[in-house]
Amino acid sequence: GGAMSPLRGLAADVGSLPVWFAEDHGVQEGGCLFITRAAKDDILAVAYDADGKVAVPGTSSPSGGRNPVHASVVAAGGSRYLLVANYDGPGGQGASVASFHMLEGCQLRLADVVEHHGSSVHPWRQTAAHVHSVTAGPGGSAYACDLGTDEVIKYTVSPEDGKLHQAAIFKTTPGYGPRHAAVHPRLPLVYVVCEMAQVVLVLQPGGGSGELSLIQELRLLQDGEDAEGNKAAEIVMQPDGSAIYVTNRGRLNTVTVFAVDGRGRLSQKQQLPAPAFPRGMALAQGGSVLLIAGQSKGEVVSFSVKADGTLEAIGRLTDADGLPPNPGAFAIVRAAAVPMTILP
Repeated sequence: GGAMSPLRGLAADVGSLPVWFAEDHGVQEGGCLFITRAAKDDILAVAYDADGKVAVPGTSSPSGGRNPVHASVVAAGGSRYLLVANYDGPGGQGASVASFHMLEGCQLRLADVVEHHGSSVHPWRQTAAHVHSVTAGPGGSAYACDLGTDEVIKYTVSPEDGKLHQAAIFKTTPGYGPRHAAVHPRLPLVYVVCEMAQVVLVLQPGGGSGELSLIQELRLLQDGEDAEGNKAAEIVMQPDGSAIYVTNRGRLNTVTVFAVDGRGRLSQKQQLPAPAFPRGMALAQGGSVLLIAGQSKGEVVSFSVKADGTLEAIGRLTDADGLPPNPGAFAIVRAAAVPMTILP
């Protein structure tokens, strides 16, 4: 698998630049797609049907902060909540993590907002808090990456009301800039890609103390490579926890494959070229296909995932195929007639 063809009949205008997508199929027949629109400081909620067609214009809800750039759905007890990362606004105001009740018809109702404050060492990228992502974990947990304060913050979500509770804070090396995270499906481990340092951190949540401990750190650069002109972007994990994929965009434009052993430790398995400025990435078809969006040239490349987790480029879509310009994010939509839907 991995060959792609555009489904032009499913194209939808969502009214503003879609920065991130979160999908849920628990409150609406078919499913719900929640779209962060940073320019509007809102979340657009749209339903989609069994064929994968989204019902625009949908419903807009304020994001609980400024510039929402990431979202995920967390299960807490018998409840499910949408979590949103708000990067920040003018003067560093508006950086926050927000939680939302997901209601019938894909409606959202704000449950809680926790503001982030602080700074770190970079003279212009870290003058204020910048919440770049909030990734759902097991048992009502979630991990927020704050690029501006060099922190990974573990939250727990109350099943009763969706309130957010800070459980632990991990401070990275100053200037690392944590961006996105992936959670191991079985082991108590969190994997964080740091945009500015171009490294992957393996963190382990503590027991009763709740602390996050650094277990391992690996570089995305090869020996002798210059970090200048690059920014690490995305991290995704195989559903069975056997491999992790990490992109680095800019001058190098790579995707790195890490094998994950039985203890959750990483070892680099492969590094190969990715489409120019690889910002968005997603696994599809049960982890057998990896999709990477290249923003610079407006392309999506599909990779076949081999049994050992390594990759082989298979397909490519460009603007000539009807791809929107500068694709940067994906949603894999659960649709009966459309097993894989790409929404750049």
